Amino acid sequence: MFELKLMDAREEGRKEGRKEGREEGENSLRTKVARLAEELDKTGRSSELIPSLSDKTRFEQLLKEFGIE
Repeated sequence: MFELKLMDAREEGRKEGRKEGREEGENSLRTKVARLAEELDKTGRSSELIPSLSDKTRFEQLLKEFGIE
């Protein structure tokens, strides 16, 4: 009985950890997109944002160009 509860607690902890990790990743991505949108707007290049969202290589190039980590 104790071992079953321990296993359930471990699995619950793993699920919670994965959920928190996903949320942190999503928040980080949202922050990067928002910062990139601001930088592109400042430089008159806002039209580059939408296409970069479906092109991982271009998105990463733009992040690097603007020093967004």
